This record gives sequence, C-alpha cells and structure tokens, in this order.
Amino acid sequence: MEKALMLSTYGLGIAAIVQFVLYFVLAKQIGGFLQNVRKAAPTAEKRGLAVGSQAPGFRELDHLGREVSLQAGQATMLLFTLPHCEVCKEITPHLAEARERIPNARWIVITSDEGDAEKAALLPPDISLIASGEVRQAYAVKYVPALVMISENRQVIVKVRVNSFEDMIKRLEMHGPQIKSR
Repeated sequence: MEKALMLSTYGLGIAAIVQFVLYFVLAKQIGGFLQNVRKAAPTAEKRGLAVGSQAPGFRELDHLGREVSLQAGQATMLLFTLPHCEVCKEITPHLAEARERIPNARWIVITSDEGDAEKAALLPPDISLIASGEVRQAYAVKYVPALVMISENRQVIVKVRVNSFEDMIKRLEMHGPQIKSR
C-alpha cells in the first residue's frame, strides 16, 4: 500500500511538472504570435488614406440642395466635423476667413448628422455642408475636426486633425502653397 501511495505521489509530481512545461510552451507561443501581429505591416484599413494617394470621389447633396462632388481641376478643402464637437463649433463661424487664405480652393464641410442646422446657418453660401457618414468612412477620418487638402489632380496633400481655428490657419499657411493658383 505504501508503495502504491509513493508511486501515485511521484506520478502526480511528474504530471504537475509536465503541465507547467506545457503552460510555459503555450505562453511562449502566444507571446511570439502577439509580437508577429504587432510587427505585421499595417493593412489598408489601419493606415487609412495616405498623403499622396488618390482622393476618393463622392457625389452628395449639400444643405442648400446643390449637388456637390469632388472634381479634378479644382483644389478642395474638406473639413470633417461632428455636431457635438466643441472645436468644430469654434472653427465653423470663421471658415470665411480660412477660405481667404486659399481663395482658389473649394471648401466643403462634412458632418455625419443631417440635423446640423446650427452649423449650416453659420456657413457662407459658397461653402457646402454635406451630411454623410459614407464620405467620412471613405476618407478614413477617425478624429474631428479633420482637414483634408486635395490638389487639382485629386491627390491628398494633407490629412490632419486640427485642434483649434488657429491650428487650422497654421496648417493652411504651411501647406497652402502646394495648392496651385488657378
């Protein structure tokens, strides 16, 4: 009986050691897998829309019922906003001033909420307001307000989050010369 008890104790000890070794090997394999995932090249979804890439086209109706589309031959500034964004509310009343910095470009404000009447009332008539979550997804905008500058040949020049109206003006002054005058 004593011998059987001793053998079962040894067997249990060996089983515990084997189990710890298996846990260690499994943990090491999981760690290696996670490192490979982190090192993997980012997918198009992770990268979003890259500077220098072709801007996705769109055709939408603006707040005045006009059809608005991205056209070759005309530089375009896209400002992505949301109704509840405080910085967006700060920027919107000053868009006419921002437009004066790059007068040859067309300005389009894109929001995801149809009921953004407050923003529409603040816009000059030559700046379009579009309510479209699809356009925001096509441009892979994750944070607002975001400014996307598009050249005459529909290439993305700048895609950046802006933190204030002053920040947006700095970005326009920095990258505005890349927009050719018409």
